[in-house]
Amino acid sequence: MRSVLKYFLLIAIAFLFIILHSNGIPYQKNTLSNTPTKIIDKTEDVPQYISSNNSIEILNQINMNILKILPKSILGIPISILFTILLTLIISLICVYFAYYLSTIKKRKNLIILFKYMISLLIQASKNQSQNFKKIIELLNEKKNYHDYPLGMKCNFNLNLLNRLPLDIIIEKIIKKKTKSEILSNFLTHLNILDTISNIYKVDHEKMVYKFNQYLKSWNYNIDKIREAFDSYVSYFKLQGGYKRGVDTFFDDFDLIYSNLQKQKEYLDYYVTIEYFLDPLHDLCKRNIANITALTLLNHILACKASFNDYLRTKEIYSGICTHYMNKINESSDFLEKNLENVFK
Repeated sequence: MRSVLKYFLLIAIAFLFIILHSNGIPYQKNTLSNTPTKIIDKTEDVPQYISSNNSIEILNQINMNILKILPKSILGIPISILFTILLTLIISLICVYFAYYLSTIKKRKNLIILFKYMISLLIQASKNQSQNFKKIIELLNEKKNYHDYPLGMKCNFNLNLLNRLPLDIIIEKIIKKKTKSEILSNFLTHLNILDTISNIYKVDHEKMVYKFNQYLKSWNYNIDKIREAFDSYVSYFKLQGGYKRGVDTFFDDFDLIYSNLQKQKEYLDYYVTIEYFLDPLHDLCKRNIANITALTLLNHILACKASFNDYLRTKEIYSGICTHYMNKINESSDFLEKNLENVFK
């Protein structure tokens, strides 16, 4: 709309300028003689009655002289009416243009203020998110299994509202202030980095939780099979009138290992189960490989350890991912905070 008003206004002014300067602008109507109307010479002094600042008289004189050099009518419409319409249109367009121009300036100014405020909120949210990543990294690096790792995403760590702003207008305003292109480019790059992390980490977290659940599912299945084998031993000896130590040396050791696990405070933890139950039982089964029960248990033990090793590798991978995100967030938020005012200078 601004361009349309500008060009239309320029065309109208150009048209009026051509009319006014096509034959010069007479300043006096000579009704007493047939001599040509005198043209104002730039080198001559302006007559006294014009220099009296009587604006109404001057406008009337200009109007009369313009009407004298123009045709009487165009397409049957008196030239005086057309001229009045044209003059009114030009004045109206000037008013509309300046009103629009002032409104645009105010709108852009408000956009800049809003943009800076939202960037400030994003910087603070980024710092908070960085601390959340630090906590998740500590959990992942701890030798303890957590079945539910918190997402830790701050709701205001996103660029959804910021992306709704007309960034093209904001960038145009920045460029007009002759901001260095390198600073502007880096500024937008760091905004894009934060936007990418805020979106892609949710996907990464879902993948991590999914893998952990798959490992947990496999772990639980095989641990249950090992416990079923132990319960089968107990049921068998009950049917035999009770268990007497020394009758089955394999079960003797199996029972000691299982009892030792149950004495541990967090016996359901992966690390505790591996250390106090699966590793000793693994050694026991290898020493009694001829025992059918030991051979069956060995398969389930190896499956549990495979799930545990996958779990450890996944923790290591996602700890590295979160560390990378945390470092990028710190880098980007520091840059934005440092250069926020410089961009709009």
